[in-house]
Amino acid sequence: VYKRQGLSGAVTYNQDRPQKVFGIGTRGYRVTGTLGAFPLEESEYTSRDKWLYGGQVHGEMTLIDRKKLQFGIGYYSYQNITGVADTRTFLFPGQYVRDPEVDASAPLSMQKGNTLFDLYSQPRPAGTQEIDVFGLASDFEILNLTGGIEFPDFAPYHIWLTADYVKNLGYDASAIRKRVGGADLTNPLDGDHDTGYMLRAEVGSPWMLDEGEWRLYMAYKHIEPDAVLDAYNDSDFLFGGTNAKGFQIGGRYVLQRDVELAFRYLDAKSILNPLDPVFGGELGPLKSSTFQLEINAKF
Repeated sequence: VYKRQGLSGAVTYNQDRPQKVFGIGTRGYRVTGTLGAFPLEESEYTSRDKWLYGGQVHGEMTLIDRKKLQFGIGYYSYQNITGVADTRTFLFPGQYVRDPEVDASAPLSMQKGNTLFDLYSQPRPAGTQEIDVFGLASDFEILNLTGGIEFPDFAPYHIWLTADYVKNLGYDASAIRKRVGGADLTNPLDGDHDTGYMLRAEVGSPWMLDEGEWRLYMAYKHIEPDAVLDAYNDSDFLFGGTNAKGFQIGGRYVLQRDVELAFRYLDAKSILNPLDPVFGGELGPLKSSTFQLEINAKF
């Protein structure tokens, strides 16, 4: 199994003259559209190569009173990433072999949070070793909306308000039940699964270049188990992955030019109590409080 870089391209339209956009007076705006295709996993054992196809549009607009607006819309389609259950029937021990296509459907990379199911849940011949290989239960067709506004009215400081919303349009509980059959799952199918959002407020210096400049922020994050792929999500919030909600508080301070002190405090807990697919039953809620401190220098 191996990975490749993929291909992407972008087109930008820039208008730097004052004009009205949807009746709003602006000093100018810029819109960028991007398309991409990225192979995630390729395997010699199956034709179900795993791909990501995506597109997004991002815009920036400066108003007459110097406020800045930003918006974004993206759609990301993951292909062939759900698990393939082993449905073979074995009558004699000598017939039992691993199925390369089933094995290849399991993700190479994951953190935690996504709903998984046991790919080898069929009864096995007596005397054969138990195999626990888990695959993704849900499809992932992700719609992502973002928006933000920057207020320069409190010079020398600015205020930023941003919002980020994501919904997995590929999540379908009935389709999951059909896909997994009677296999054990790592999440209950009832409850919230397919939505995530983050709200963030920030205040401070706009440039963060000179000694003594600073920024502080506070954010609330809510990311349900199958809103996004846990493999590519924040690796620090509730120890990484999805199925997490909570607050973040952070800041940055310029010690001297090109040297910056930063801190972050994260307080999070799980949204749904995961299930134990090996021993059965519901696992308790997961909680974490994390403090991070770092010094960054640019050369």
